[in-house]
Amino acid sequence: MREHQAPGMLCEHVFKALAEGKKITGIQVIQHASGRWFIRISGDWLGGHEYVLGFYDRATAKLYKNYMLGIEFAQKRLNYAGPIRIIPYAGK
Repeated sequence: MREHQAPGMLCEHVFKALAEGKKITGIQVIQHASGRWFIRISGDWLGGHEYVLGFYDRATAKLYKNYMLGIEFAQKRLNYAGPIRIIPYAGK
């Protein structure tokens, strides 16, 4: 799972960047060892880096019970219409 872990980014920072005209360039919905799912994004303002999307602090990723909720958040709240990569946990 370590290969999927990256520093966190708060949703409010993403919403602010999108409001300024920045674009999300990629989204991955990844399954954690616990069976929950989280979102990792990359954007044109991030310099090629990918970040796990979190809500309250950088140590807390927003987890979803199933991958469809993560996809729904990406499409509706982040207004992302590009391809979304689904990465299941290898042990599940």
